[in-house]
Amino acid sequence: MWNRSLSVVLAVGLVLGAAGLGVLGASSLVGDMRTEAGPLVSGQIPGIASASSPMMATLAVTPPSVDVGQSINVVTTPSGGNPSPGYSYTYHNMPAGCTIAESQSFSCGPTQTGMFSVDVTVVDNNGNTTNSNTVSFTVDSVPTADLSVSPQFITQGQSVTVNTVVSGGSGSFSYNYLGLPPGCGQTSQMFSCTPSESRDYSIHVTVMDSNGGSNTSNTENLQVNSSSGNSGNGGSGGNNSSNPFSNLLSGFSGVLSLLLIAGIVGFATWILLIVGVWIIAIVLMRRLPKRGAATPATAAAVTMKCANCSAAIQAGSKFCPECGTSQAPRTP
Repeated sequence: MWNRSLSVVLAVGLVLGAAGLGVLGASSLVGDMRTEAGPLVSGQIPGIASASSPMMATLAVTPPSVDVGQSINVVTTPSGGNPSPGYSYTYHNMPAGCTIAESQSFSCGPTQTGMFSVDVTVVDNNGNTTNSNTVSFTVDSVPTADLSVSPQFITQGQSVTVNTVVSGGSGSFSYNYLGLPPGCGQTSQMFSCTPSESRDYSIHVTVMDSNGGSNTSNTENLQVNSSSGNSGNGGSGGNNSSNPFSNLLSGFSGVLSLLLIAGIVGFATWILLIVGVWIIAIVLMRRLPKRGAATPATAAAVTMKCANCSAAIQAGSKFCPECGTSQAPRTP
């Protein structure tokens, strides 16, 4: 009986000893694996150092709409893979002005208009790649504004129409007019108003689109003249008709103006008449021969020709002053 119990005890001891040796060996193996593979990560299988989570990349572009010359912000958020020492980025379908950036985040100013659908390819240190989502954004041209004012010459009490034609830009527009006359304070694209003050105005407008891009238009001139009694204003017309002295003064001023014009015309006529007579007298005096001047016939009667050299000499001369020949009649 005792021998049987001792055998059972020995058997149990052997089993426990073998189990202890197994535990020690397993612990040593795990320690070696940790030494080679590094510290354990939650959810990671010990001894598999090259295992990594799947790569992903999320792309964001803001704002979704800009004008040429404005900036966009591009940000890529990668995850997974082996990021050490870093990821590389290749962007696709970027507009002109944003084609050389290859970093995780950057800002650029597109110089090309249109709608662009862009994405990015991300590569980790092990050569693993992933493509991001596709993001679309729009690049619009800068708005331009052409202002017109019609008519440009009015009388106070008349209306004028202001119109702004916009091209380019994006979305809705706001209008900031400068130089409008009192009575014209609108801020819409097109409106009519009645100026309440007579003088000259220089008007222009600054247009801004939904992207914040702006442009200042050309400048248009508006001349508002003061209203007269016959301008069609009922109040002022009634005042003029009920004031006979004002009407009389107005008529008298008109008569004086006519008399002044007639006087100027008459004076000018007399000046022209006198000048004409003076010119005619000068012409006639130049045409009349001078007193004492010899006519051709008289000159021929008081001169004669030299018998020797035929020079013209005074009649009755005895000798020719040119050749000295005697002019006495020769006897045959």
